[in-house]
Amino acid sequence: MNQEPQNLNPEIVISNINRAVFKMFEASGEELAAIALDSMGLVTNGTTINGKTAAYYSRSFSIKRENLKESTKLGCLMVKHKIITQNQLDEALSFQKKHPEHKIGNILLKFKFCTISEIEQFLFTQIQIRNDIREVDTLMDKIEAIKRQLIKPSHQE
Repeated sequence: MNQEPQNLNPEIVISNINRAVFKMFEASGEELAAIALDSMGLVTNGTTINGKTAAYYSRSFSIKRENLKESTKLGCLMVKHKIITQNQLDEALSFQKKHPEHKIGNILLKFKFCTISEIEQFLFTQIQIRNDIREVDTLMDKIEAIKRQLIKPSHQE
């Protein structure tokens, strides 16, 4: 008798995922699982994680990545850390729109919304965050390259 194997436990529980590398993105365990499964070519249209499609979690993570990149702009960082207000940033950006040759940091200083020390501190923070994002992007690129190598059809003679 040739019977198909039965899947006695179609659900898998994963706990204690190391999220340190992706902490800056505030990625959920589901998002990380979806990305990991997808990077290994294991995701199908029917793949679900906690009742939602793996594609849903992959898209959610991509949005978080893009939002983080946007939030590393100097003005956004300074508003987030309450160095300047959103109104001050809006005023500086409005000025910059009319005078695009001026950098936002110089405009904030010109309007006396912050100090040079604060600008330097947040430029350093910006560089650190962007470097971290680049490292994660490089890691994701390496995973994709490995995936392509694993999926590549073998040429046998």
